[in-house]
Amino acid sequence: MTAPKSPKKPIDQYSENSLNVPVYEIISAAMARSTKSTAELAGEMGYKTPNILSMLKTGAMRLPANKVVAVGRPLGIDTTYLLRVTDRENGTNHAEIIEQALGRPLISDNEMKLVLMQRAVSHGLDIDLDAYPEQRAVIERALIEVCDMEWQRHRAHMKNIMKPKKEGGGEGSESAPGV
Repeated sequence: MTAPKSPKKPIDQYSENSLNVPVYEIISAAMARSTKSTAELAGEMGYKTPNILSMLKTGAMRLPANKVVAVGRPLGIDTTYLLRVTDRENGTNHAEIIEQALGRPLISDNEMKLVLMQRAVSHGLDIDLDAYPEQRAVIERALIEVCDMEWQRHRAHMKNIMKPKKEGGGEGSESAPGV
């Protein structure tokens, strides 16, 4: 089974599968959304102190592949997605080996939602995008637009949470309350 070719993207913000977002940004964004303290999260992840989590959050330390599930689950990060991004960033090929063993691509929960959405709206039709390039082009344009919106949302969120910490915390501080 060969994967379909990726659509040509009008901007170079994305690598294949949108994996160019650094792991530390994914962790930082998830920590900012979390209502748990850094110490609570570190404990759930199996770390004795929160300093490791702080290093992961800033990119001072790379996420080891064997910690993807332990770190991803408490933060609500899809572990399949986090494995692919970590794998790319660390220069390992664990995801590729797993894909070869399974005989199919690893699919995140959000990617599966796209598949299920397609099934729901197609009313049982099996749409062959290779046979109908005009349909493929429509879907590609829609996905590019959605990816552009998500990219802008992510960048704005990262810009907000990475602002220099102000005296006394508060708005614009580096961490969300309780993190």
